[in-house]
Amino acid sequence: MTKGKEQYKNDQDEQAAETFKQVISRDPNNAEAHLRLGMSYAALDKKTESDDEYKKAIELFKKRIQADSKDGDAFFYLGEAHSFLHQDEEAARAYRQATKLKPEDEEAFYQLGMAETRLAHYPEAASAFQKALELDPNDYRATDALENAKEGTQRIKEGKKHAEEMLKKQQENANANGNLNSNSSSKTQTATRDPPPGVRRRNRDKVGTFSGDAHMATYTPPPYFPQSSLSPPDEKRYRKFKLMVASCGSFHRRGARRGHYRNCLSGQVAGPVNEKPQARLT
Repeated sequence: MTKGKEQYKNDQDEQAAETFKQVISRDPNNAEAHLRLGMSYAALDKKTESDDEYKKAIELFKKRIQADSKDGDAFFYLGEAHSFLHQDEEAARAYRQATKLKPEDEEAFYQLGMAETRLAHYPEAASAFQKALELDPNDYRATDALENAKEGTQRIKEGKKHAEEMLKKQQENANANGNLNSNSSSKTQTATRDPPPGVRRRNRDKVGTFSGDAHMATYTPPPYFPQSSLSPPDEKRYRKFKLMVASCGSFHRRGARRGHYRNCLSGQVAGPVNEKPQARLT
């Protein structure tokens, strides 16, 4: 194992991979050897092989933890394997347990902070980096990462404040729109109930039509004057009746006496029957 670590450290990745294979051939349940073989494969751009080794390492480290729940190194390496597979939640959980079991392990706190950063848990990340710097003030990685975590925390605060302001504005706009709609509805109802001065309310009859001067010119009258069986058929008799009514109405409004209006309806007084009736409100 020591030889393989040195080879990996010196970028002798192919030799390191061969060394870790030999370790595994002698001890197939060596979880750390599987983890480091996966790291060597990753350096050689063999992603499929490296992922397989990480998964095997996870399985074996979990078995170690089941056998010894106080094994801090097992939790730390388990976190590493999850991290290499981009399983950051599982990695953070394992690193966190490692820091509890090994509170003096500066690397465990640093890796915990990195996992929390990838999860955008910036306050938790900052706390982990701060602890790492307490254990090793010269760790420049933790110093830079702490600054990034603080900036992330500030961005989160500003984002929450902006979201709250936007939500407040949306609620205010919704309330304003609701009031406008309510006022508009009230005005519409008032206009429906109370017509403007000078406009006579029209009453509905039983069949849903309106009565009044405005409708008289277009309303189809009942057959007040049934056509005589002795007279020739006249399909336009209703239209002529309407024209006569309109003419009599015009004649009456021009100053004729009431009796003349009745005579007009009976056909005794001729009005301007050729005039087109105009509907209007009085």
